[in-house]
Amino acid sequence: MQEISARQNAIGQNLSARNDQKTGIEKEISETAGLLAELETRLESLRNTVRGYEMRVASRKQKAEEQKRENDRLHLDIQEQLRKAKALEDLERNLEGFAQSVKTVMREASRGNLSGIHGPLSRLFRVPQQYAVAIETAMGAAMQNIVVGTEQDAKAAIRL
Repeated sequence: MQEISARQNAIGQNLSARNDQKTGIEKEISETAGLLAELETRLESLRNTVRGYEMRVASRKQKAEEQKRENDRLHLDIQEQLRKAKALEDLERNLEGFAQSVKTVMREASRGNLSGIHGPLSRLFRVPQQYAVAIETAMGAAMQNIVVGTEQDAKAAIRL
């Protein structure tokens, strides 16, 4: 009986120790579950932050691509405008649109063979763009008249 009673006491103490251990483990499980929930919440928050940054990066990449396309388009426009300007400069230099006699007089004046030649009337004055067609129409063929310094300069150009 004593042995059974001793065993019963030992089992009771063992059971009590196991219950204390169980309570401690349950407390740890509860704390760990709380910590896990907190970490999951933080992880989700960090994922949202990452998604936000990814969206910003994507948006900035898209803006950069748009800016690159706009830059390329403007670069092509500039190249086209430069090409047109060069073509117009070449036409102007070669006196395109002028009569052959005007070209000859101007070429000889630039070589120094004629003096007192100021140039064709159309090159000696500027008008606002909105009046250019009206002035050109009003002046007609007179746009190619050559302005000279003296009557002798005019006579030398006519003889040429």
